[in-house]
Amino acid sequence: MKLLIGIIMVLTILSYCGNSENYFFTELFKYEDVDKNQEIKSINILDEKNGFLLGVDYRNSIRYPLGLVLKTTDGGKTFEHMSLGEGTPTFFSRSTDLKTMYIILIRKGRKMNSDKSILLRSVDNGDTWSIVHSCAEKKLRNVFFYNENIGFITVQDLYETKILKTKNGGKSWEAIQMPFVSNSIANYITTDGFLFGIYANQNDCIWKLNIFSNEVEQISIDLPADYVIDSFLKFDPIYKLFYILCRQKEWSNNCLFKIYCINNKKIIDLDYPVGDFSIYGNYISIVSWERNNEFKSVYYYSTNAGAKWEKEIPKCRLLSQYAVYGEGCFWSIAEIGEDLMWPLMVRKQSSER
Repeated sequence: MKLLIGIIMVLTILSYCGNSENYFFTELFKYEDVDKNQEIKSINILDEKNGFLLGVDYRNSIRYPLGLVLKTTDGGKTFEHMSLGEGTPTFFSRSTDLKTMYIILIRKGRKMNSDKSILLRSVDNGDTWSIVHSCAEKKLRNVFFYNENIGFITVQDLYETKILKTKNGGKSWEAIQMPFVSNSIANYITTDGFLFGIYANQNDCIWKLNIFSNEVEQISIDLPADYVIDSFLKFDPIYKLFYILCRQKEWSNNCLFKIYCINNKKIIDLDYPVGDFSIYGNYISIVSWERNNEFKSVYYYSTNAGAKWEKEIPKCRLLSQYAVYGEGCFWSIAEIGEDLMWPLMVRKQSSER
């Protein structure tokens, strides 16, 4: 019966899924049957050539999977697989000085309330990983380091979040005791030493922390009255601007989205929903879906800051993991591509098309 269901599923997917001249597919795992016993949890693009995929391997245990890191240096054509040991990787980041990388691994405990959050670090471009910090009483949500010494983590402590700071590479941590950063989430560190964060339940401002002096200020956000924040901050490295996605408060299949610039308060109106976006100078990339076409995924891009949009419909329906970066980098897990089960779909660079 399982085999029959698998054959039906594959034939159904193939009816709308095939190759496209703008995309190529890379096999990530060799699946023996339709059971998805290895799975990608997040895609992290560093540049056109380098990226890291975080995943899990359920083959030995569904309850206690192994954490995986897949590294590419050729734009997603090939990957090196590494195991992180038992646990599920939930977050990846690279320090602002580009010298160290970090992964948060959640390791499920054998007893009630015994899960452990583990912070891993790599100093050799992701070839090896070592434990920097671990805790059982709090859940680590994200991590951002300025250099090898100064870093910040957001921790979930019961019903509120806290921001912790280290000055010694993670050996010890202290909570930032500032009212402006309470119940918020750290988001981005700039090269000139400012940590930005957003609030869990506030849509009219964000905060900015000087990582050397610990001085904090709030930055107002003037969203339309019926809109709420719907993403973390996105940074444009070309024009040095911050953006955030917002949408109408009342969620529906027809709710409207906008991209809001924190610096100049300009708004880019959108006629379609947004799953992810990136801005690189005048180049904007958006992963969306068609509401009237079985929610089939769409890639939109603009080369003139949103004045005009181009649309691509990949022939493979996308799953929940995707990422965009720079001028046209778009990676996603697809259901099937070139007869591969759940491969990585990569949009070719303009020089390769």
